[in-house]
Amino acid sequence: MNILIVTMGMGIGGAETHIIELCRALTSRGVIVSVASAGGELVMALKESGAHHIYAPLDKKDPLSMMRSSVILSREIKRNKYDIVHAHARIPAFICGVLQRRLGFRFVTSAHYDFRVNGALRKMTDWGEHTFAVSDDLRRYLLREYGTCGDNVTVTVNGIDTGHFSPSTAEDIRSSLGLREGEKMILHVSRLEDYSSLFAEKLISAMPEINATTAAKAVIIGGGEKLDELKTEAERINSALGREAVLLLGALSDVRDYIRACDVFASPSRAALEAMACAKPVIVGGSQGYIGIFDENAIYRAVSTNFCCRGEPLVQSDVLARDICRLLTSDSAYLTALGEYNRRFVLENYSASRMADDHMAVYGRLASVKTRCSEYDALICGYFGYGNMGDEAVLRGLIRGLRERKPDIRLCVMTASPGKTARAFCVDTVYRFDMARVRAAMKKSRLLIFGGGNLLQDSTSNASLRYYLYILRSAKSCGMKTAVYSNGIGPVLEAANLERIAAALSACDSVSMRENRSFELAKSLCPQNKNIRLTFDPVLLRESDGKNDIAGTLGLEKGKYFVISPREIDRFSMKKLADAANLIAKKYGLRPVLIAMQRGEDLPVCRALAGDIPGSFVATENTDLQCVLALLADAAFLISSRLHTLICATSAVCPMMAYSEDVKLRSYLEYSGIAEIAGISPSADIKSTPQEIGNIADAVISRRTEIKAHIRASLPTWRALAEYEFSEMIKLIQ
Repeated sequence: MNILIVTMGMGIGGAETHIIELCRALTSRGVIVSVASAGGELVMALKESGAHHIYAPLDKKDPLSMMRSSVILSREIKRNKYDIVHAHARIPAFICGVLQRRLGFRFVTSAHYDFRVNGALRKMTDWGEHTFAVSDDLRRYLLREYGTCGDNVTVTVNGIDTGHFSPSTAEDIRSSLGLREGEKMILHVSRLEDYSSLFAEKLISAMPEINATTAAKAVIIGGGEKLDELKTEAERINSALGREAVLLLGALSDVRDYIRACDVFASPSRAALEAMACAKPVIVGGSQGYIGIFDENAIYRAVSTNFCCRGEPLVQSDVLARDICRLLTSDSAYLTALGEYNRRFVLENYSASRMADDHMAVYGRLASVKTRCSEYDALICGYFGYGNMGDEAVLRGLIRGLRERKPDIRLCVMTASPGKTARAFCVDTVYRFDMARVRAAMKKSRLLIFGGGNLLQDSTSNASLRYYLYILRSAKSCGMKTAVYSNGIGPVLEAANLERIAAALSACDSVSMRENRSFELAKSLCPQNKNIRLTFDPVLLRESDGKNDIAGTLGLEKGKYFVISPREIDRFSMKKLADAANLIAKKYGLRPVLIAMQRGEDLPVCRALAGDIPGSFVATENTDLQCVLALLADAAFLISSRLHTLICATSAVCPMMAYSEDVKLRSYLEYSGIAEIAGISPSADIKSTPQEIGNIADAVISRRTEIKAHIRASLPTWRALAEYEFSEMIKLIQ
């Protein structure tokens, strides 16, 4: 595999060190790695890692430099035919994103920290086809600020070379720093810029208080515009104490021996992990917040922010002095045990090998995907490109299932947002209403995959039904096989439309329906078609990864809240839903949480409902599918007006009820057996009173143990039904 990494420069910094460690781990596995950057102090270390360096002025934002960088990168990409291009900063990502649209290479990015966001910067920021985030909070930041699909974000680690950073003595370093016998050394490593010097400032001001308890010297490594100012303050402190208690060394490219020499290490981010790998007691804190002494009680706060402390209180000199003094005066057995714990933690969770595994998995998957094909195995038609989380999850599940069975499958998707869909799913695309191009794609495709969803209905409009029936007829006229996949039928308001649907389904090579009512209707409409099957929606195949404590992040207590997933309804019906939610919240002591499955349409509804439901919470930033699954897994139950939220609740084993006029929700609850266990239909409609909605909620909550047991017992069978369809479609392709 041949990889090009693109970053601004290779000066001294955490992201730059991350790149070196990644290069070292990748080259050790036989991967050819090149790095394009503006150069810097760490270029030699980069070359020693086995990577080749290419110069480009990627650290400059002026148009001329960016154009020059673009020319250099374009030439390199064409010449070397890289399998993956991987950008590590905003300017390189922007340039690579532009080139990718022209040259068609596989493009990924890494998020090392949060950027300043405004309208223009948000539009120019390109996160590629997949993004590596170095912490959970950065993943949430990408979802919240950029609307990134959670499935296209991998949370990886800041991999540490635990062979290089390992316990050892460094008496020569202590001697060179002028440390006297019995004097303790506190080490801080960070850039000393306006935005990152706060911790160093607090450490310097804390030294008189620390030295009142024990003799200690603070050694600060780092360069930047604040260095001279901090040196002046250090001289003042040293003069007041009558000895050198603070020493600033400036920027250094290799700090390992200084880490080995210190008694306490106090820094954020990657530097903290390097010190932990050296078995040092560590205080985690920086310019973005302060956690304190790292031990098992600090794991969640440290890990969730990649040891950067984002969202934590800023450090105060007295608190810092207290924690440092606690470590400096502790007995050696405690400090040894703490150091051993820290190293073991890094070995188990932050190895460079694990980081390389994460990257190789994504690289391999993307490199195997074929796009810009002259012929396609399948053309996929559905309600895609509109930002509906359920429909996008259907598409993702479909593509994933097909690629698992045929890794080299060639796919094209009909979508309302060709560029966005192409990026999100690594497929070729065609605008769904450009019928000339749709017909052209049909003529070079073997199979039309039609679905999933309730595409065959006229309640939206007759025009919608005519469009989808035209697609089915056109596919047949182009000689394609046709597979109606995980569909539903209805509502159908005109009898003539049922005849049209029957004619279309009769000609299909494969038909699968996602609930029993549509299955029975399809069989009655097309008795001669023996290829009609009952299946389950592929969203059911998605499971919570177990890593996302979204409830805790939002300040919610597990089992002490319920979820409402609404869609647009009239104001009167919305008020009834709000009144019912208030009744349920009061009766059971549960907090209402609102989620938007189709952000553009549902978020205003969520906000309007929240105004009528005191104490409710709108989960506006946590609407990717993994977050929804995690939120539902810890919820008491769900009220949903969206079918795919019900399906997500099934996957998350969450009791549920519906509030909708749409028959497909009631049909799903009946098909899944939840209606039978609840003892009454767990589906209310807009004619229901708040009390009637509350009565259904009572029935579901009172039988929640039985409902959860039924779902757990049934899930293997339901998922097997959903998986079966992928194999059937591969047969049609072959």
